[in-house]
Amino acid sequence: MLCSAVGYWSEYTLLKEFGLNIVVFAEANDFFMAGLKSPKIFIFSFPFFAIALGFISFKINRLAQEQQYITREELEISRRIEMAKLEKHNIEVPNLEAKQREMKAHFKHKLSVERRRLSLFIIPIILVGVTSIFILLQMELNNNLTRTITNPDKRATILLRTGASLPENNKSPLVFITATEKFMFFYQHDTVESVSTIAVPISSIASVVFSNFKILEIVEKEATEDKPSNK
Repeated sequence: MLCSAVGYWSEYTLLKEFGLNIVVFAEANDFFMAGLKSPKIFIFSFPFFAIALGFISFKINRLAQEQQYITREELEISRRIEMAKLEKHNIEVPNLEAKQREMKAHFKHKLSVERRRLSLFIIPIILVGVTSIFILLQMELNNNLTRTITNPDKRATILLRTGASLPENNKSPLVFITATEKFMFFYQHDTVESVSTIAVPISSIASVVFSNFKILEIVEKEATEDKPSNK
């Protein structure tokens, strides 16, 4: 569930920057797979959740052991009460019943104290873990935007099953953003500084070729070639 939540938020915030809502294009299992694309987020936040889960497990085990001990003592006291009643030792019965009530009250009080301790210990750890996840997701978002918009290092050429290809010319290079089970998303640069986001159904794609390039170098070269000659 945590992996799916991370995947949903990372894909949602990324495509939101390009004017798209991931929920419209994605299936439920896409979010789980998207979460796996950023393993460093889980590597960094895992210790916080592991400590919290380990502490919870330890305390629950200790309480379970104590409850087993108290249950055995209560059974023993109940047996002694029955024996006292049978042997007409009526004076011992109230004392044994009081001891039984005291043990129950003691365990109930200790359980309440342990719950408060767990809350005071675990809640800050979980908050730190969740905060670290969101910080890392924001850093990942900034890196993805840089990779896609500001300083892309790869361009994509899409060959469709119809035989056509995208982009239609080198003046509008495509940069891969992300993908779901059914769609691939591309950011299209243009020499006139207009941009658009393209969602291509995977079922219509024959192949995608990625090649290295720099947007500024291409734009400057094409702008130079388009200038009229002074001769």
